[in-house]
Amino acid sequence: MSTIRTRTQKASVLAAVAIAALVITSVFAFAPPAQSTYTQTPSFKPKIAIADSTENGGVYHYQTVVSGNNVYAIWQDYASGNLEVFFKASKDNGNTFGNALNLSGNSGDSALPKFAVSGNNVYAVWVDETSGNKEAFFARSTDNGSTFSDPINLSGSTGNSEFPQIAVSGSNVYVVWRDNTPSNYEILLRASNDNGATFGDVINLSNNSGDSMIGLRQVEIAASESSVYVVWQDDTLGNLDIFLARSTDNGKSFSGAVNIGNTSGSSNHPEIAVTGNIVHVVWLDDTDHGGLGDNYDVFFSTSIDNGNSFSKATNLSRIGGVGVSPKIATSGSYVYVTWFAGAFPDYEVFLTRSTDNGATFAHPVNLSSNVGLSSNPQIAVSGTNVYVVWQDKTTGNEEIAGRWDAFLRTSADNGATFGNGVNLSNNGSSNGPQIAVSDSDVYVTWLDSAPGNEGIFFRAGTLTPN
Repeated sequence: MSTIRTRTQKASVLAAVAIAALVITSVFAFAPPAQSTYTQTPSFKPKIAIADSTENGGVYHYQTVVSGNNVYAIWQDYASGNLEVFFKASKDNGNTFGNALNLSGNSGDSALPKFAVSGNNVYAVWVDETSGNKEAFFARSTDNGSTFSDPINLSGSTGNSEFPQIAVSGSNVYVVWRDNTPSNYEILLRASNDNGATFGDVINLSNNSGDSMIGLRQVEIAASESSVYVVWQDDTLGNLDIFLARSTDNGKSFSGAVNIGNTSGSSNHPEIAVTGNIVHVVWLDDTDHGGLGDNYDVFFSTSIDNGNSFSKATNLSRIGGVGVSPKIATSGSYVYVTWFAGAFPDYEVFLTRSTDNGATFAHPVNLSSNVGLSSNPQIAVSGTNVYVVWQDKTTGNEEIAGRWDAFLRTSADNGATFGNGVNLSNNGSSNGPQIAVSDSDVYVTWLDSAPGNEGIFFRAGTLTPN
């Protein structure tokens, strides 16, 4: 079995280094919140095995997306002897799931799936190695995931096309990936304006002499109305910077790449969130640590003019120490950023919020606040409801919230206060939680290692009205 390889990068030391001690016991310095519509702690149904150990030889790289009553899950699976991309759909708010569909169905390895939803349409992308090199493949469903089209090769290159990402806005579908066909690594994109039925020509967004996107999690995409934004890590200027390209005409043309961080240190792992014409970007940066690549902070920049110009980069995690694995979400004028930080083995999950479109941020709050290792947070927002999930090792095992258990905390008042933590897995070795939300409904997926095998598990929860 071949593998999806990444290039060694300066930022990879993050997984091994001990981060400076962090002591934060403060809470948000906000005015007392208005009475929330919902309680702060969801009630959850029993867990469901989406891909259990009796069916599969190894499951990885999973994602969950929700649209109305429809909940979708995608993952890569080694059950057939090679890596394939599988998909399941629930039409009843996650109470039951249909049979697994093999979207790739070929003799080569298919991996690193991502997908997005708009109305009845579901769009999936992944990396395929059947031809001998890595290609970006695409398939779509127009009936809420009941059936899918045959896969098409979007990249069609002689080099390696890797790490595809996808975004959707209305009938516009955008797929971006890293490609080394030009001899260096470039960021390429194709756009569809007819719900994925056809795609335009490949557009080179980076188009420079350096390498763009070195390793995993170094390119992200977001779309809003007729605009689409792509951010990535780039070393053209001699150190690792965060670049952005934007289109305001449904992906037909793009601006030149702009260095939005423009810091003296190394920047990596960008994340992006968009609301209307406001664009927020968060990333890791070692500028305030001398650019040595040993410790990183969470940096943030925002644009209020469709990405035409960006604010000066702000260090969000400086108060209290160093940040790792930032995630961002937005709702209206509220912006939420979460990360984990601390000194091994006592990492904690932190969150800060802005109520003014990223102009100012509150002091970070410690969401996990325990003696164990809390890491890899994910965040989702729906209206006034804010959900943060992470994996936690407080009790000694590995589950997503307390023993490598999947832990969740919820706010129903725009992040002003949070309810108690909920241990969702509480069994075996659980890690890598993913989250999707729709109004008061929350869906969490994680990887759980049962004896001898791994499985993807799922729980659906609902906030109770006050």
